[in-house]
Amino acid sequence: MAKGKDTAKLTDRQARDLLRKVTKVKPLISREEMTNIERVFHTEAFGVSRRLALCLAIQDGQWFKQLSADREMAVTVAAQFDAIKSAREVLRYVADLLDAAHLRAATALSKHADALQILRSSTDHAVVCLPSAERDQDAKARHV
Repeated sequence: MAKGKDTAKLTDRQARDLLRKVTKVKPLISREEMTNIERVFHTEAFGVSRRLALCLAIQDGQWFKQLSADREMAVTVAAQFDAIKSAREVLRYVADLLDAAHLRAATALSKHADALQILRSSTDHAVVCLPSAERDQDAKARHV
């Protein structure tokens, strides 16, 4: 493949065919599944697991020494071990849904001739938690 050459462009016919297919997709999840996911996020158990995982994420090497020396602390962490794993799986599933929803929104917006202008004007209303580049770099640096 030649450097700098964009080989991913679609012909007008391919783009129309793709858009026609996209307009016939089924929902990713049902309303009941959406309600169940929201319900999970609001349970006390999910909150405890999430908060414990976040607390563990801020610990340094000293914490590992403490845990290996303190059986009661080890039992407390072990009690949440599977719950943290389950919370992780839920968050990954939801992250995949968010990726798919983002792609669906981008596809729908692309139908507008002024899609870029619409997107630029919408940034005034965007909800921002963490800058993604900063978050990704920080996570990579801390990941063990």
